[in-house]
Amino acid sequence: MTAMTTYKGTANGRVVELHGGVELPAGTDVEVSVRGTRQLRKGSPGAVLQAVQGPPHLTSEDVDALEQAIADRQTATRRPSSLSRRRACRSMRTICGSQR
Repeated sequence: MTAMTTYKGTANGRVVELHGGVELPAGTDVEVSVRGTRQLRKGSPGAVLQAVQGPPHLTSEDVDALEQAIADRQTATRRPSSLSRRRACRSMRTICGSQR
């Protein structure tokens, strides 16, 4: 894994001038993310792509933790229906051998 450092700069044609007097060695690989200057319509394909491709980027562990938190919350707030409760009670009577 390689380290990544973020710098800000200004594009002038095919040249990007980094702010703060930062100089990189010749041949340094860089990745440039361009901030859009136009406002994209909410929900448009361009806006969705921008949201998916832009930071923050989540790791698979982040996604797993989020999905688990959602599942835990759904389980905690889900109430069984009255039919489910009746089936559970009937099953418990059958298991325990008690009848009304």
